[in-house]
Amino acid sequence: MISAKTGEEMIPVLYVDIDDTIRKGYDTLGRFVNHPSDVEVFEGVADLLWKYKDLGWRIVGVSNQGGITLGHLDPDDCFAAMIETSVQTRQAFDKLMWCQHHPDADTPEMAVCWCRKPKAGMVIEAALALAEKHPGEIYPPHLGVFVGDRPEDQECATNAGLAFVDAVEWRAGKHLEVAKEGAAIERHRETVIRSVQHGVMSTDEAREALGMSSKLPSDYLDLSLKMTGVKTKTVPVYTLEVNDEFVFDGMLYVVTHKNEHEIKGQRPSPYVGSVTFYKPPVDEGRSGWNTEVITEDN
Repeated sequence: MISAKTGEEMIPVLYVDIDDTIRKGYDTLGRFVNHPSDVEVFEGVADLLWKYKDLGWRIVGVSNQGGITLGHLDPDDCFAAMIETSVQTRQAFDKLMWCQHHPDADTPEMAVCWCRKPKAGMVIEAALALAEKHPGEIYPPHLGVFVGDRPEDQECATNAGLAFVDAVEWRAGKHLEVAKEGAAIERHRETVIRSVQHGVMSTDEAREALGMSSKLPSDYLDLSLKMTGVKTKTVPVYTLEVNDEFVFDGMLYVVTHKNEHEIKGQRPSPYVGSVTFYKPPVDEGRSGWNTEVITEDN
């Protein structure tokens, strides 16, 4: 799904606790996972994770590992156990994160943090890291899900604006059916968009088809159609005027400044970023007037 605000692709993320969610932990084994040899991923979890991957989800592991700071867990063994967890899931994770802080630590540096669940720091940091690794993607929390087995997991989900699913229910595949339904709606939306682009369906027919399938409000449907090719056209940069909206390199901008030498576009609030086009002759590496952008076809 393309963001009507930024023109970037909105990707759902599955954030999962690790111990007693993905792999057996203290509650299941009767001991903490302190070594790679202790790692035992729950039966069926690897296949379940890959079903989400096949639906286009990113997957992030989020774990409290305060035993490192308390001296119960060697940091190298923790790292090796996480690697083994990844191996047993057939490398399903896009990112694995863990916090080694603990409120009972001897120093404030290791006792106070923004990453230990139920705080949302690891979730936010993971989303930023994924966006840096995959330009053109964003990860809105309303599309994401947090899976865990403890109250701090549920509170972390709330703090991050994510839906929460209990680990036992998730391993039983209950949320996967919801994810599949969402993916089916998105496939239908893409089919409708392509039908309009190829002249098989009118814009009004597309809007009706999307509304019937996705139950989204009409103003969102209008924006979705606009940003995915319907009612849009490619135009030369020099035809833009101040306050015109345009899409360049997959992102939405508004023209804030224009003179005979340059045109500047700014991404709308709350997003940041700008792009400037220069009239030839241009310095090396700068765009010229011959650059084309996407605008709404009125």
